[in-house]
Amino acid sequence: MESPLPHFRLIRHFAFRSLLCIAVAAAILGFEFRRITIEELQASAEANNVALTQSLANALWHQLSPLLAGRGKDGSRNADLEAVHQAVARQVGNLPVVKVKLYNLSGQTVFSTELKQIGDDMSANPGFLAARSGRIVSELTHQDNFSYFDKEIIRDRDLHSSYVPLRKHGGNRETEAVFEVYSDITADLRQIRASQLHMIAVTCWVLAALYLVLFLFVLRADRILLRQRELHQALQDRVTHMSKYDLLTQLPNRGELLGHLKDKLAAGGPAPAPLALMIVVVDNLKQINDRLGHFCGDRVLSEMAARLRNLIGETGFNAYYSDGKFAVALESGDGANHAFIKARHVLDMGRQPVRGPDCDIDIALGIGIALYPKDGDNADVLIRHALGAADEAQRVGPNHVRFYQPLSDHYPEFGSGDNAPEVAPA
Repeated sequence: MESPLPHFRLIRHFAFRSLLCIAVAAAILGFEFRRITIEELQASAEANNVALTQSLANALWHQLSPLLAGRGKDGSRNADLEAVHQAVARQVGNLPVVKVKLYNLSGQTVFSTELKQIGDDMSANPGFLAARSGRIVSELTHQDNFSYFDKEIIRDRDLHSSYVPLRKHGGNRETEAVFEVYSDITADLRQIRASQLHMIAVTCWVLAALYLVLFLFVLRADRILLRQRELHQALQDRVTHMSKYDLLTQLPNRGELLGHLKDKLAAGGPAPAPLALMIVVVDNLKQINDRLGHFCGDRVLSEMAARLRNLIGETGFNAYYSDGKFAVALESGDGANHAFIKARHVLDMGRQPVRGPDCDIDIALGIGIALYPKDGDNADVLIRHALGAADEAQRVGPNHVRFYQPLSDHYPEFGSGDNAPEVAPA
């Protein structure tokens, strides 16, 4: 028998995996949006810082150039640092610039809006070294405390810093100084975070709507698959039933009879319980088919199967053998007497006509009996001997019971006449 199909529910797998994919997709899109937006913000801030340094150089060069020519803090005394500081503050105006520093090519801080940093040596700073070689270097940092133009301390800020080379005018365009500019982009990052959350929310709504549509399709597909599985299982059960039962009588077939007998005999062990096998033959089935048609013959077989089920019930095993032959296997505690009584009950049952819309039929039966273990020690032999006894009963005449021939000296045939004994002789 083919094993049942595994119970696969498409909707269960889809629901979990699709929700997981939606969550992953929303997270990836959110972080990718943040990365791209921050990169664009850094590029914009860097461009603004480059433009600012050029503007400072153009507007304040006459004040800054003496600082580049000086020597640290002693040299800076010749310049009015306070005036430069105020000029830079006016120049940046309302821009989000929080600090400006200027380095000479030796890495010395010649100007800073945080005055105490003037004179610091930054010659080993990677950003300064990169800018001195002509490259612009930027980074994004978070500062818990930061000095704003020596006016106040600003807290919890996201800052964008750029090291920008200041090039000479003329053909060679060599670097003659390095600016470091800090811009406050805290508000921009907050806006980015808000936009990121908004984008994730919109993405989730869109994906949820898509999920709902797909869910409805998958739900329908799951129901179709479930229905197909049920139909397949029903067909498989039907095929299994057909392999074990006769379609007309709905009784177990000869294969099931053989299996039942083998199981019974095997379960008996060394001291097997007595068993009787009756083969009940509808003697006049061929005449019924020829005279009244196979419809009436089938009606007779169906009626006989129903009567045997009612008569034998749970006390025995009924089967349809073939060609109008029924088999009844039952335990025979006292041997032939019990089997003979059952056989007479079957004959009495057969005396009742079979009536139907187009059929009113008298039937005649012949019964052959084989006993276990006397008449055979295995199922095949027992069936063969019971069939032989049934053939002998048909040969004698309608409504006769015949035991297997070796027992005929003790259990002769019995007919249905008035002189027939009610039980087999002891």
